[in-house]
Amino acid sequence: MRDHFILGSKVTDMSRVELFEELDGTIARDEREAMLNTNIHGIFLDHQNPWLRDLRNRARITYCDGAGIPFAGALLGLKLNRRLCINDFFWPLAAHCVERGYSMFFLGARPQVISQAAEKARQRYPRLLAGYHHGYFDKAGPENEAVLEAINTAKPNLLLIGFGMPIQEQWVAQNLHRMAVNVVLVVGGFFDRLSGSLPAAPRWMSHNGLEWLYLSARRPRRFLFRYLLENPWFLGRVLVQRFRHQRIAGRMSSANGHRRKVRVVCD
Repeated sequence: MRDHFILGSKVTDMSRVELFEELDGTIARDEREAMLNTNIHGIFLDHQNPWLRDLRNRARITYCDGAGIPFAGALLGLKLNRRLCINDFFWPLAAHCVERGYSMFFLGARPQVISQAAEKARQRYPRLLAGYHHGYFDKAGPENEAVLEAINTAKPNLLLIGFGMPIQEQWVAQNLHRMAVNVVLVVGGFFDRLSGSLPAAPRWMSHNGLEWLYLSARRPRRFLFRYLLENPWFLGRVLVQRFRHQRIAGRMSSANGHRRKVRVVCD
């Protein structure tokens, strides 16, 4: 497990095994921690919201949740693991939790969607869920207090929050210290996929970095403009960063070569 920074935003390079080990360690120590993630959309939002980048960079773990991040890492000379996406590792995580006696709480999405997602999880693992609640509530009033009370009554080991960026991160920053949970995972639109309201992209598209194209075709209002704006922005910034690194490396190499020549002359 190692931290890198791409365009100023932290990315924790880790495998699924390492992520699960970190979850186990936090739960074993009975600590409270938010394990965040990032992707192209997250880094774009970091540049619009400095508080979000600070939050992500302060987190102990901010794992890669997007195919664009390893691609950018390769351009910058970094060898990163494949993305860690909740869409891919939820069922292995659920099995891991049931085996160790951990519980989950789902928070987010529309009422019908979250109830369908909870039903899917309970059909496969009846003892997994400690509770669930939809995400359409006032995040700063009595409704928020009622949600916190429901979570604290359930006392889940893992809380999965799907409000979408950056609302979910802001809510975590404001409320983590008040929750009786061990690990918080932010999961964006995962509950839409788990419920079946948004079918998952074909595996070949996901594994080849084309999930953005699938989502843009399925829900153009939600995703098309985001990807048309953010992907070129991200690639352009990464190429500029690569050029700067190469130029600095070239200057250092020239300086080192000059020093060697000087030593030879002196000798």
